[in-house]
Amino acid sequence: MNPPKFDRCLEDVARWASALHRGERAFVYGSVARSTALEDSDLDILVIARRTRHEVIAHTLLDLGARHDLRISPFLVESENLGTLDRQFVKSVTLEGKTLKGPPLDPTVGTLDLRPHYLVTLFLSHLAQKTKVQLSRELYGYRSTRRYKRATYVSAQRGLLDRAGGRKLGRGTVLVPAKAWPHLEALVRKYRARRWAFTVWVQAP
Repeated sequence: MNPPKFDRCLEDVARWASALHRGERAFVYGSVARSTALEDSDLDILVIARRTRHEVIAHTLLDLGARHDLRISPFLVESENLGTLDRQFVKSVTLEGKTLKGPPLDPTVGTLDLRPHYLVTLFLSHLAQKTKVQLSRELYGYRSTRRYKRATYVSAQRGLLDRAGGRKLGRGTVLVPAKAWPHLEALVRKYRARRWAFTVWVQAP
């Protein structure tokens, strides 16, 4: 859930967008569109308009953000240059963004069957070693074997990552489906870990 100031600012931005010139389009994307913004996040706005209008639009949006004590980061592009934008960026705006004005971006990327995931890097250096181990066991699972006399006892538990269909990409970096994000966020809060995350779109297997 976004901090309240973003909802109030979006109301003003939506009113501003409704008065854009004919053919101009505006979209919210990023953490605010995903409702995962933090207090110091930016409000990311993509605006498609003629170059001669870019400076006026940028100043207007910066002023709107200042009224709500937040930063609006406008991305301004002419319609004929849409094809030069990074494909991953366009996919993200198309699939997770919110339209403020005009038709949505080309929706054909939906045929790729892209699924939203979170790429998450965990920062645990401030935690005690015992806490790190507990978090690791819940996230990645564990399997231990011990012998007693002539018997062998195996103890195993699947971790959140395995249950959710996510995967470990490197030390402290994981990829999780968006549907599992609330569970991962709860785990991070439980152990008072820190994290950095952003959305990526991954094609279904």
